Amino acid sequence: MNFKANYVSQAGYLPEHVCNDIINFSTELGAVQAGVGNLNKDGGDVNLDVRKSKITWLETKWIADWIVPFVSEVNQQVGWNFDLDSAESFQYTTYNEGEYYG
Repeated sequence: MNFKANYVSQAGYLPEHVCNDIINFSTELGAVQAGVGNLNKDGGDVNLDVRKSKITWLETKWIADWIVPFVSEVNQQVGWNFDLDSAESFQYTTYNEGEYYG
């Protein structure tokens, strides 16, 4: 497939207070070492040669209410036109200095 865009970013889409709420919510939940492969709820197998970062799974409606409309709109605007009928949990990832993925 050949898309108009492989990814989309939109600076300022989320208000600063929403970003802060997401950061605080993630911090309250606590993070775990990120994994790779065998993608599942636990995040896959830990392989520090490939990925060193921490993740938190965000499973809450108020975050989806901010993200899903944007994803749906962009899906149409850039011509991906995927049939989106639900959203998985959102993964919040943090990288400290010297951490990586890839």
